[in-house]
Amino acid sequence: MVVESFDTYEEFEKILKKLEEKPLFVFFLGIGCGPCDTVAPYYDKYSDEYELDFYKTKRPMNKEKNDIFKNQTPHIKAFPTFVFFRYGIEFGRVLGDSPEQLKQWIELSIRFKDD
Repeated sequence: MVVESFDTYEEFEKILKKLEEKPLFVFFLGIGCGPCDTVAPYYDKYSDEYELDFYKTKRPMNKEKNDIFKNQTPHIKAFPTFVFFRYGIEFGRVLGDSPEQLKQWIELSIRFKDD
């Protein structure tokens, strides 16, 4: 599947609402972030492998040029950060540029099932 992008907090909220009951992965990356550039191709590859909803955003800013996720949920303070959402809430996150760690985390996250 194609990794979709978003640029504003409003877009992020719409995505969460639209996909509320589906598993959703979001890749928060920084501009000029070398580790983000390293892991990005793997994130794209995993989106094809797992056929789930994958999104990414490059450090979205508000009108005042402030990082919108530094002070709002999900409080992103380092890049790269990957967050798994289900039912519109965060179920887990992982930081770092290890493709193997990212893949293991995705596999662990999708094991969650409703009983």
